[in-house]
Amino acid sequence: MSDSDGLSMSETSVSESEEEKAKRKPPSLQKRRKPKQLRGGSTADDPFDDAAFKPSDTMAEEMNAMKQVFLRMSEKKVQQKEEKKAECKRLYKEAFRSDVEQIFKRANRTRIKTMEQVSHQIDSLKVELQASSDQLRSAHIAYKKKFDAELAHAESQTLELRSILKNIDAEYIKTKKGVDEEFEQVNAEMEESVQTFHTQLTDVWSDKSFIKVFRPQVDRLL
Repeated sequence: MSDSDGLSMSETSVSESEEEKAKRKPPSLQKRRKPKQLRGGSTADDPFDDAAFKPSDTMAEEMNAMKQVFLRMSEKKVQQKEEKKAECKRLYKEAFRSDVEQIFKRANRTRIKTMEQVSHQIDSLKVELQASSDQLRSAHIAYKKKFDAELAHAESQTLELRSILKNIDAEYIKTKKGVDEEFEQVNAEMEESVQTFHTQLTDVWSDKSFIKVFRPQVDRLL
C-alpha cells in the first residue's frame, strides 16, 4: 500500500470523526427545539432542559467518543503500518526470490557451460585416447608379426647351428681319431727310425775297417 492511500484513509477517518463530533456536540451548542405542546397546555419533557442536562455525563460521553475516534485512528494507523510492513515483506520476499532465481539461473548457466566444456574436453580426450589406442594396437600387431618372424628365424638359425655343431662335433671326433692314429703311426715310425739309427750307430762304432783305410793315408802324409 502506498503513502497516498494511507493519507486518503487518514483524511477519511478524520472527516468521519468530525461528523461524529458534530453529532456529539454538547446540548449547549446544538439548536434547541421548542417543547411540544400537549393538550391542557402542558409540555413534554425537554431532553435538553437545564434541569435534565447533566454536564458530567455529556463530557464523559464526549471524551469516550473522542477516545473511540482516536482508538479507531490508532487502529487504522497500526493497520496501515502492518499493511505497509506486510507489503515491504512481500516486496522483500519477491526481490529476494528474484535475486535467488537470478543467482540460480546464472549458476545453472555456468554449471551447464562448465559441463559442456568438460564434456567437450572428455570427448576430445576420448578421441585422442582412441587414436593412441589404435596406434598402439597397430604398433603392437606390427611388433608381434616382426617378433614372430624374428623368433622363427632365430629358431631356424638355432636348429641350423645345432646341426652345424653336431657336424662339427662329429668331424672333430673323426679328425681327432685320425690325428691320433697318424700320431701313433708317426710315433711308431720314429721309434723304428731311432732303433734303426741306434743299430746303425752301433754298427758304425763297431766297424773299424775305415781305420785300416785311414791309417795308410796318414802314414803317407807323414
